[in-house]
Amino acid sequence: MRLSIGLLAILAITSSPAAADPVGLAQLSVPAPHRPRDVEAVIWYPATPGAPAAIWGENPVFEGNSVIRDAPATGRDRPVALLSHGLGGNLRDMGWLAHGLAMQGAVVVAVNHPGSTTGDLDPARGLDHGTRAVDLKAALDALAADERFGRHLDMGVLTAAGFSLGRWTALSLAGPR
Repeated sequence: MRLSIGLLAILAITSSPAAADPVGLAQLSVPAPHRPRDVEAVIWYPATPGAPAAIWGENPVFEGNSVIRDAPATGRDRPVALLSHGLGGNLRDMGWLAHGLAMQGAVVVAVNHPGSTTGDLDPARGLDHGTRAVDLKAALDALAADERFGRHLDMGVLTAAGFSLGRWTALSLAGPR
């Protein structure tokens, strides 16, 4: 499995033919043996139309996005994107990007990194960069194993992005070159 990182990979996903499907949103509890508890994750994905949509992720800075909560996923061979928030951020911070990628056909997963998340900020734990990368790897494994999503994924088309410390986390997934 190759990991493509950066703007070019994101552009490759977003420049694919637009998906006609609405965006679904589901929560996922990620088993995290490297943490004292599971890691909270959210998945944005092309969804089967039918259920009413609602606005999710609205805050004073960003407009929310229209999603269908827990709708069945649709399609096969969907590219996968991992998102990592910055220090003090949370999984909603890059919802605008996640929603846009899902509208283009990607399945996107973002996690709340314990110790560096809004409402759970501990600089000693939050700056432990290695555990943030393991959070994303654990989320990817949980996504692939999830019966709602696993069969829809193309694990050979994988990208990661992040903001600030999240960008460093995303870059570290590729390993040293």
